Amino acid sequence: MSNYIKPRAEDHERFLCDELLPLLDSYAKASKTPTWEVEVVSFLTLAAVLNDQGLSARTLVQCIDDSIVRTSHKAPEGLQ
Repeated sequence: MSNYIKPRAEDHERFLCDELLPLLDSYAKASKTPTWEVEVVSFLTLAAVLNDQGLSARTLVQCIDDSIVRTSHKAPEGLQ
């Protein structure tokens, strides 16, 4: 992953909003865990996997800073 190419977030926005976020929300409700906690743990786990695959912490922070996906106004009801 040393040749990082900025992904196009909009290419994955439907998956994130229509599938992943509702899945995390459903899991949080079923496990009686705050949604934000499930989201943070999921994010940190994925970040660790990406880091293990060669994505540096600096690049990960750059990805966050460069992200154009702002799901709060587009998320399904209950995830906002």
